Amino acid sequence: MEEVQQLNTGGCRRRMTIAGSFGFGNAGDEGAPLAMQDMARSIGIDLVCDALGRFDEPSARSVIGLGADDTERRRQLMNQPLLYVGGGIVEPQDKAAVSRIGAWASQHNVPYTVLFGAAVEPRVRYGWRSRRRLNADLRRVSRLFVRDVISATELSRLMPMADIETIGDVVLWLEAGTRPQELDGIDEYIAVNLAPRWSDELGWRQWIAAQLMRLTSELKMPLVFVPCTQHFDRDQDEHDAVARLLADSNCAQPIIRLDGTYSPRTIAAAFGSATLTVGMRLHACVLSYAQEVPWVGLTYHPKLSGFAATVEQPARLLPHDLPALQSQDVYGFTFSSLEMADCDLVRAAREALGESSFHRLDPLKADLAAAFRMVLEESATAAEGIAQSEIG
Repeated sequence: MEEVQQLNTGGCRRRMTIAGSFGFGNAGDEGAPLAMQDMARSIGIDLVCDALGRFDEPSARSVIGLGADDTERRRQLMNQPLLYVGGGIVEPQDKAAVSRIGAWASQHNVPYTVLFGAAVEPRVRYGWRSRRRLNADLRRVSRLFVRDVISATELSRLMPMADIETIGDVVLWLEAGTRPQELDGIDEYIAVNLAPRWSDELGWRQWIAAQLMRLTSELKMPLVFVPCTQHFDRDQDEHDAVARLLADSNCAQPIIRLDGTYSPRTIAAAFGSATLTVGMRLHACVLSYAQEVPWVGLTYHPKLSGFAATVEQPARLLPHDLPALQSQDVYGFTFSSLEMADCDLVRAAREALGESSFHRLDPLKADLAAAFRMVLEESATAAEGIAQSEIG
């Protein structure tokens, strides 16, 4: 802790590798390294983050991939602490970040690795082969800091004797930037984020359009469709389809679709200035909660349930009860398996506006910062040990 105290008084620059599902234009994923920098700055540390993705060729060149083209850039990361952050870290498939990136880290003797606000895929089957592989991968990790209580439960099943700590989602630390220009002059609005998960399911778009029509009529506020993913798996495509249905139904309130290319900080600002968020993507809910905006989550994936449980707001989700396992034909759950058509979004929104609590926000941010201080101390000790061994 002595080094951290020096940082607080005199300032210090540290460089780390942030590893995860980066490079494909998802505001939640791409916002994680920025949030890490914001958190580090709050305790006097100038953090430089090198983003390492779990796939060979990320579409964003700022992200280092695992393919041959990035061999030299990866070589420059070998002596840095490596933090697995966000989604896609622990899952049954071989593409899990802790497996793919872990193999590279082990081969090149990366001195210190840690799960930091990492997700463990819930409500899926882990066969004995994947359990064996993940146990081997995770034994090389110094600390198991996960982002939500459901990830902690799932990881404890994989590693019953492991020391696991829930510290929250690092994106809670992301500082918002300037609002999109499309929102100039708009003081109150409902932010809506819809992922293209159920586009082909009968009844989904008709249900959500009808629910949003009722909601905007009751609150007398515009609807602003805010994309969290703008390139691969584009939210805008789903937004366009639902907005057309609303227009065809002669929606009385303005409908605004954010259809440009926005940074994670700009997306955060769009959620942060809303009166209410209706979010399908996890980080639509996280970014709203982080800025104390009431939110309702549409639980297309159990990771939303993990977040809601961690912030002690399970009532903010539709539906409350989830199937035992994720559906086989989609990522997460199907619209029909959730029986979402029987849910009342307007009632859930009324409850969110009247009963939302943000009492877990500051404690979770403090937990993240405390865990980060521990990582700083331990990684410095690991680096010193390697230096001494090389001298010896």
